[in-house]
Amino acid sequence: MERLLRAAVNTWNGFLAATRSEEAFRQELVVLVLAVPLAFLVTEAAWKRLTLIGVVLLLLVVIVSYLLMRLWNRASESTS
Repeated sequence: MERLLRAAVNTWNGFLAATRSEEAFRQELVVLVLAVPLAFLVTEAAWKRLTLIGVVLLLLVVIVSYLLMRLWNRASESTS
C-alpha cells in the first residue's frame, strides 16, 4: 500500500511539474476543462459525450507521452 501511495504522490508531483514547465500541457488542461461541460451542452447522447471527452483525453495522453520522451532524453544525456 505504501508503494501505491508513493507512486500517487510522484505522479501528482510530475503533473504539477508539467503544468509549471509546459505551455502545451497547460493549454490542453484548459481545453479539457472547457470540453467536459461543453460536451454535455452539445449533445444528449452519452456515447457522443464520451467520444468528445475521449478525443481531448487522447490528446492529453499524446502530450504526456511527449513529456516522458523529453524526460528520457534529458536523463540519457546527463548520464552520457
